[in-house]
Amino acid sequence: MLNEFSSIRLQGANFTAVTNLPVLDSSDGKYSKASLVYGRNGSGKSTIAKAFRKIKGEDIPTIITANTLNSTDHPITLSGAEQASIFVFDEDYVTANVRIEGSGLGSIVMLGEQADLTVQIEQAEKELEQAETLVKSTGDTLNEYQIDLSRRFDTIKR
Repeated sequence: MLNEFSSIRLQGANFTAVTNLPVLDSSDGKYSKASLVYGRNGSGKSTIAKAFRKIKGEDIPTIITANTLNSTDHPITLSGAEQASIFVFDEDYVTANVRIEGSGLGSIVMLGEQADLTVQIEQAEKELEQAETLVKSTGDTLNEYQIDLSRRFDTIKR
């Protein structure tokens, strides 16, 4: 069925009315494998990306309707494997998978798993800092008890 996919029907967020968008034009009989969506800020690009995420099976509450259509605007149902073969490279994808360390020409760009590792390292550093604070606090409490015990022992000896 994915080879019949030509348009998307969506409603929600920027699209208050049900709208059909021809995202994979097959008017020449050849099917496209990719589509690039661009436009001004606030024109609905993120809404279209969310509609595709909903088609993939994600829970997107702001999207009321999201369906795939064939070239004659009839709904088509995609299998799980076909849904999994849809990739959306939007702001959410970049936020989750791309990290930029530094600035200017000295920047380092990390993608995918490397970006995930950076987030894990940052989390581990926060946990280490909390653990070090707890160790210091516990050490301070231990010192107070040792001083108190020493004073009591000295009092008993006298």
